[in-house]
Amino acid sequence: MKLQVFILVITALMLTNLHAVELSAAVPVNSQTIKHTVAEQEFVWNFSCGEGSCLIGKFIGGDYWVSPAHPDDKVTIHSVSPEGIIHGLEKNPRVNSKQGFLSCQKASYSVNKNLMTRLPMVVQSNTSLVKAFKSNKKCGTKSIKGCCVGAYDVLTVLEKSPVIKRGTAFRPAFASEAKHIYYLDDFDFNLVPNKFILKGKIRKQSYQDVKNHWYPAYVDHFMSGLGDRGRAFAPHLVIPDYGATQASKYLEGLLTIMSIDSLEKKRPAVIGLLQRGIDLHASWDEGIRWHSGAGQQMGRKPPIVFFASLIKDQNIKKSVMKMALSNGNDTQEDGQIRLILEEDGGAGTPIWGDVGRQCSEDKYWSQLRGARSYDGAMDEPNVRGDNKRTCGDPYGWVDGPAGKPGTFYMACCSTGGFIAYALAMNLMPELCRVNNDPVLNEYVWRVLTKGLHTQPDPCAPPDPRELRSCRPYKKGNGCMYYGKTWGPDPLKNGSCIVNGTNGTAQSGRFPQFHGEKLTRIYNEPNISKYLRNKYGHNIFSSCDKMYNQAR
Repeated sequence: MKLQVFILVITALMLTNLHAVELSAAVPVNSQTIKHTVAEQEFVWNFSCGEGSCLIGKFIGGDYWVSPAHPDDKVTIHSVSPEGIIHGLEKNPRVNSKQGFLSCQKASYSVNKNLMTRLPMVVQSNTSLVKAFKSNKKCGTKSIKGCCVGAYDVLTVLEKSPVIKRGTAFRPAFASEAKHIYYLDDFDFNLVPNKFILKGKIRKQSYQDVKNHWYPAYVDHFMSGLGDRGRAFAPHLVIPDYGATQASKYLEGLLTIMSIDSLEKKRPAVIGLLQRGIDLHASWDEGIRWHSGAGQQMGRKPPIVFFASLIKDQNIKKSVMKMALSNGNDTQEDGQIRLILEEDGGAGTPIWGDVGRQCSEDKYWSQLRGARSYDGAMDEPNVRGDNKRTCGDPYGWVDGPAGKPGTFYMACCSTGGFIAYALAMNLMPELCRVNNDPVLNEYVWRVLTKGLHTQPDPCAPPDPRELRSCRPYKKGNGCMYYGKTWGPDPLKNGSCIVNGTNGTAQSGRFPQFHGEKLTRIYNEPNISKYLRNKYGHNIFSSCDKMYNQAR
């Protein structure tokens, strides 16, 4: 055994002197314990590699990998702390409906996925072991009920010691079984702008802060399957649990690295931002999606696009460019802004709002009527009448939400992130090219320069003679005029009853709000506000030139 260790150490030193590979972090060790701290939470891994020694190393951000020194040996995990079934452990987490991380989240928990119940266990090569720490602090919304992840740690089990160029290897994505390792040489960092002086209150995050937020693992698979309860699986000691806030913080970091500082100084932040993109891209490649909604799923596309923008692999770039063409089903950034061309019966202007099963025509009209902000409403407005607050015009003419354009999630949560993302794309042209979505850029420019869009609008608002018992969401149950003088046109699928049908002089649903500015836009980072105030709205013109758009 001592002879084997001696030979491996001598071999490592010889290779290091030749500058071929870095094995200084991959020498065989007799120790069978790794300690790694994430957000002040210590994780301890105890393992062995058969009769031989284990090779241990670190990726560029500090995460560990382990592999047997001899091909015939296997890695056995004996224990992981924090101990206890409640602090779950999974391998290569992929499915987005059941999880083995939090046993206290009983509706989604599967004991079969929690490897803490199977220790000690032999682990196959090319496996990411993802360990959760259940936070001891109060966290999240009522739906989470104080049960959430505080932090994750990842131990990657490899088949053999990777050929790692000195300090340049990223941790492979935990969701993929391929365990593809990217190196700094795989990216073109000349594409990152270095134009702006950012200091003082404008730059709230240091480069190390950015890395601390975005390098640590985040098993971000549960929003689509669990809805708001999926926020429990954000690492609460590392980042906020709400998607729109995550988007704002990530985009703040992305804009931060566009400063005039050297790439070497910005290196920690770039590494963190890229690792988040590597993980999300692999999850997306495995079929995970982050659909549109109330802000919970925002912030996933910018990291994927940043990763694809810098990677030299053209196949990855091409695959990400197709995200914008998937009918808005991949991310909230793809789905919440829609453009229905005039020749297809719409306004020809990008508008805000969701469509789909939760925002069907009947539900849209029910929320519109219940909020009583439409033209000709006979009663005082009732904001609670719009209980969804994300539904958009199914006919493509006016901004949502259904109850009152420009309110709720359009103002509070998503538009600020869309502005910062569009700004980043216009400052870094490769982001714009890979994002491949002129509609989002056009929406941002329109909202900032022209305000809300509610005119022209061919759709008649609710008939003032309509019965109070009318329930559009129940297919017009209790209604006298729904589908006759207002609402969906029963003779023309996908169209509305047009203005004038009820004998009034109304000109659409919300003509009074056309051109109204969003006076309070939340979740836009200070850097974004600073840059667009300094350089004006023309800062959004770079993407237009790339897309050959003319305003």
